[in-house]
Amino acid sequence: MNFSKQRESIINVLQSSFEHPTAYRVYELVKQVEPTISKSTVYRNLEQLVEAGLVRKISTGGNFEHYDIVRDSHSHLVCKCCGNIFDIDLNMDTILNSIKNQTEFICNEIVVMGICKDCDKEK
Repeated sequence: MNFSKQRESIINVLQSSFEHPTAYRVYELVKQVEPTISKSTVYRNLEQLVEAGLVRKISTGGNFEHYDIVRDSHSHLVCKCCGNIFDIDLNMDTILNSIKNQTEFICNEIVVMGICKDCDKEK
C-alpha cells in the first residue's frame, strides 16, 4: 500500500485521537492540516486502511461507524444510549480461545454493548 501525504494525514489524525471518530470527524480533523482534501478521499482511504488491517472500524449499532488505529490488542465497550466508545484491555487470548473452543467461531475483536455510568445516572 502506497502512503500518500493525504493517507499519512489520516493515519496521524487517528493515532493522535483520544476518541473513536466517525469518518466525518476524521474528515474535519484532516481538513485542518490538508485544506484541499475531499470528503470522498478521506472515506475511500479509511476503507482502504481498514482492508489493509491498519485501521479498525467499530460499529455502534447506530447510523455511524467509528474508526480506531490498530495499535494493540484491545476491545471496546459501546454505550447503547449515547454511543460513546471506551477502550478496555482484556485477556484476549483466553476469551478468543474460549469462544473458538465453544463455538468454532474465529474472531479477532470483541465489542461489548451496555450503558455507561453517565447514562446510567440519568435513569
